[in-house]
Amino acid sequence: MRGAGAALIMALSALALAACGGDDGGGGGGEPISKQEFIEQADAVCADSADTQQEIQAKLESATSPDQAAAAYEELADVSEGINEEINALGRPEGDEELIDDLAAKQERLVVLVDDLAGAVRAEDQAGAEAIGSELDALVAEAGEVFDSYGFEVC
Repeated sequence: MRGAGAALIMALSALALAACGGDDGGGGGGEPISKQEFIEQADAVCADSADTQQEIQAKLESATSPDQAAAAYEELADVSEGINEEINALGRPEGDEELIDDLAAKQERLVVLVDDLAGAVRAEDQAGAEAIGSELDALVAEAGEVFDSYGFEVC
């Protein structure tokens, strides 16, 4: 479980750190801001959570039981949700609202999937964990391309 957990936490961390808001139904908070301001502020949120992400990765790598691994995944979901809230409080760059809202929906899906993964790991449901992991991998790859092309440097 250690090898798969380490690989997955790296992929999850990439998306979790690239969290572009949560869906509060309002499309983000505050006044619209420039794309550059949004990237700088979101990157700052991501940078602030980097140490926590590394701690979670270490917990996953050293997990010796399903309960320990599940607890680490639950912690990752909580951290991701916190990142969502911080970035969602930022305004949306004018003209990019739809793109940012799409990324926010992906991040919300990530949180749900990581919670589901924790449950599957805790239940020792290998097939379920693998299916969730596959969906997470696809989500990470898809969102990662968008984050890179949008101009994030940390996220």
